[in-house]
Amino acid sequence: MRCYVLMGVSGCGKSSVGTALSALCAMEFLDGDDLHPKANIDKMACGRPLDEAKRGAARRDQFMPTALLDSQFAALERLSAGEWGGAIDIERLYAEVIAQSETYVRETLI
Repeated sequence: MRCYVLMGVSGCGKSSVGTALSALCAMEFLDGDDLHPKANIDKMACGRPLDEAKRGAARRDQFMPTALLDSQFAALERLSAGEWGGAIDIERLYAEVIAQSETYVRETLI
């Protein structure tokens, strides 16, 4: 079974893309947000971020301050030849993002 991991900053559309790919490519989609307790899911659904105490020990310290976001993008390393993965341009229209994601998945399915 091939697994795909959608990664990106908060609010970039990972859940939307994952849900669409699940339907288009007949794949199971597991949203990391769904692994939280219901109280945390309800808080996130209202647009309120979780603090360190709410994230729990397993997720503690894995998030960086948004002030560091630009420097992280600047230091981002592109995949080297032979490394498996792909990048989706989320500045495109939603339909184009979904189409590009679907094409990538279909071309890499085993």
